[in-house]
Amino acid sequence: MEREKEMLRYAYTQSPFYQSLLQKKKASAEDLMEDWTKVPVVDRRQMVCADECVIPSSSQSSPEGNQRIYDMSSGSNGMFMGIPWSVKDMISSVSPLWDCRSRFYGLKVQDKSCFFHMYPDFCDEGTARDPRSNRKDLGFSVLGLTEDRVERIYQEMRNYEPKWILMPPSVALLFADYISKGKAKEIPSLKCVELIGEWVTDKQRKQIEKAFHCKTVNIYGSYEMNAIAYECPEGHMHLLEDNVFAEIMDGQKVLPDGEEGDIVLTSLHNTLMPFVRYSLGDRGKISTKKCSCGHPGRILRLTKAKRNDMIRVDQDIDIPPYEFTYAFQCVMNSMEVEMLQYQVEQTGYFSYIVTILTKDRKLLEQQEVQEEFKRIFQERLPHDFLKKGIYTFRFRDEMPSERAVKKMRTFWSFKGDEKK
Repeated sequence: MEREKEMLRYAYTQSPFYQSLLQKKKASAEDLMEDWTKVPVVDRRQMVCADECVIPSSSQSSPEGNQRIYDMSSGSNGMFMGIPWSVKDMISSVSPLWDCRSRFYGLKVQDKSCFFHMYPDFCDEGTARDPRSNRKDLGFSVLGLTEDRVERIYQEMRNYEPKWILMPPSVALLFADYISKGKAKEIPSLKCVELIGEWVTDKQRKQIEKAFHCKTVNIYGSYEMNAIAYECPEGHMHLLEDNVFAEIMDGQKVLPDGEEGDIVLTSLHNTLMPFVRYSLGDRGKISTKKCSCGHPGRILRLTKAKRNDMIRVDQDIDIPPYEFTYAFQCVMNSMEVEMLQYQVEQTGYFSYIVTILTKDRKLLEQQEVQEEFKRIFQERLPHDFLKKGIYTFRFRDEMPSERAVKKMRTFWSFKGDEKK
């Protein structure tokens, strides 16, 4: 446990957030070093709502030449959080992922690939290509995926001849539906489609594999940790234990192998924003059973993870819910309000109830402020169908208790008429 203890010592002596936890426990970093079981479990909500900064004091100003990568989490659990990485830490963190890609599927760093992200640049400009792409990576936004845009992107990918594509399952299913209509030729160079960011069923995987004529590979990861586990050819999700230290817990109790509990992780590399005993809100089991693939990492089986419905704007048109995430990010960038979490419930093809957890509830309940909030939100929705929607906003100090059964989702659609 040497590396995770190093991160523990660093976090609890340098980060104001972790130091405040020590004060509450009336303990020292040395106490926790001696007994790992006493290290508190934290989560995103604690970090987002905390008055103290998570970033270590020594890292809050960036020395000249110290390159950083700064990104906003996708908000897949309804809570946004900015996450910085140093370039050096990022390279160390993704190295185990590249080892697996090479070992299992013969994928190399220099190979061409395509990926999907949350940036809107070219979506707003009406072009399918990401201007920031380099030679080996061609990126596309998940925003504004109309049928015409899906067709343009697919043709660009086919012309680009990638070895693999990294995409959320909901986006892959949109492309699978387009391909299955017989409108597209296969991509001959494609070896696999990596699926990340969402729960995917066996039925959905088969649909994607049939459309793309290649294997799908699951990645379990997050912005906080990067890749956490990677699927081998035997279908097992191997923990990338050179990147994360994983535990299965029930509260503060570590559960033995094979028992289901909360997945709690410690990043072994992110020194700009340390995550020590951090719960992502997912559940699973860990097995030490040896796999015939030869990978030494323990096997993780997810039993409950974040999932969202597709937005249904017509009997035959579905849209991934990332559109809402982007619109909320735009509101926060434009107004001096703090959103801690959001949930959206679709009640009809064009009607939605939006519940927002915020420290600025009283401000947002002022009519002028609320109207400005609504205006920016609807203007920044990338898809025209969503701009036509009727939105009812509810601002809360806490999420209502009836949402507890749906806490793993930030969006759920109405049943409507089933697709034919």
